[in-house]
Amino acid sequence: KLGNIDARIAVLEKQQDAYARLKKSIIYHTVTRGLNPNVSLKDSDVDWIGMIPEHWEVKRIKDVASDIFMGVSPIYEYDNDNQNFVFGQRNNQSYGIDFNGIKYAKNDFFKSRSKKEFLIYGDVLLNTLGGGSVGRTGFYDRDNKVPVITDGHVMIIRSKIYNTRFMYYYLASQKERLEMMAIGSTNQAFFNVSDIREISLPTPPLNEQLIIANYLDEKCSKIDVAIENIGKQIDALKRLKRALINEVITGQRAV
Repeated sequence: KLGNIDARIAVLEKQQDAYARLKKSIIYHTVTRGLNPNVSLKDSDVDWIGMIPEHWEVKRIKDVASDIFMGVSPIYEYDNDNQNFVFGQRNNQSYGIDFNGIKYAKNDFFKSRSKKEFLIYGDVLLNTLGGGSVGRTGFYDRDNKVPVITDGHVMIIRSKIYNTRFMYYYLASQKERLEMMAIGSTNQAFFNVSDIREISLPTPPLNEQLIIANYLDEKCSKIDVAIENIGKQIDALKRLKRALINEVITGQRAV
């Protein structure tokens, strides 16, 4: 019985992994080649970007960012009634922004922060420390009504001349390369603002960045729904497995 359940879980996990790889492939191809399959290409002169459409440029993050800065390690408050949200690496997940497990800062510390330190819609968020987390990129898609700051392990990138959703998708497609850039041992690998400022970005015209970002939003949301549905099936099978074991060993199910 358990073997049958495990076999079904294994099939579903392979499907989930295939969808994840498909998503990664679609993102990478789209942010480096665009949406026109017949466009003329040129060498970007950047190894990890490769060929790009002839009318695109390559710019560094420092050339297009209006702000790049690190959060500040706060004085934490463990009474969560104050709603002084501190966004950390655990809240910046590959599937999106997640406020589960978010921490809180003391009132005095929170009130002492400058206006620019509070997250705004469109911020690109980059985890800067630790194996498995360093290089993970997020797009802050919440409104600005709830004040949120980041801790000292999340970098914020803002831009007024570059579509930050396009930037998010490109950086998300480069997580492995970002990990390779990190300094230090696996569990303490890190990078800082000066490292990120020099990263090269494929740069379509601004209106094309928007079109590509919208396209990827639609494509990725459909794949995310499929991955989520498979995850629910896996969870249901795992619950069934636990229930079956419990019923048999407690004598509730005849063998």
